[in-house]
Amino acid sequence: MLALLSVLLLSSHVLPLVQSTSCDDKTEYLYDQTCCKKCKPGEYVLENCKYQSATQCATCGNGFFTNDYNSYFNWCPDCRTCTKDHMTYKKNCTTTSNAVCTCVEGYRCTDSDCQACEKIQTATVPSAITTTIPPTHDIMWISVSLCCACVCVCVLLTCFLLISRNARQYGWIMPASPDKSNSGSSQCTEEEEVPMPVQEMCGKTEKLEDV
Repeated sequence: MLALLSVLLLSSHVLPLVQSTSCDDKTEYLYDQTCCKKCKPGEYVLENCKYQSATQCATCGNGFFTNDYNSYFNWCPDCRTCTKDHMTYKKNCTTTSNAVCTCVEGYRCTDSDCQACEKIQTATVPSAITTTIPPTHDIMWISVSLCCACVCVCVLLTCFLLISRNARQYGWIMPASPDKSNSGSSQCTEEEEVPMPVQEMCGKTEKLEDV
């Protein structure tokens, strides 16, 4: 009798272990000593399996996903959002796959999972200074014009010097008239009293005879 009880006790501990090892880890999970079927990607467990009923699954809602066979009970993982600075969606989330993020143009991901974006540093290359060289015929005309201008200036200066020299030589330039106010001569007027017997007229003296 004691031996029978020992066998029963041992079997009660060994059978669950044997049963658990017989479940397929990829598509089954152990629940209440029973191998229940996992839900497919895009679904979650709504009700666990029972002795005579299979696992009941439901589809994940919008913004949630499962990307493998799972035993999530009454829930699905949240989809990732790509709303950080300078970040955008590379792939949108579906019920069977999570969203994939990337960075906008001019920025790059800081890690393989693109948890943040950083600006791409570009080396500043100084732009080459371009000098516009006028055509050859323009240079020729500019040179000719400058030479003509120099010749004209020289001719004008020469003419001016010759005219000035001849004007002084031939008396074309009149000397300044003397100032009458500085002359030493004096004029006599009829209204002035003239002493007798000498009358002064225009700087000269004249004797008058007695009448």
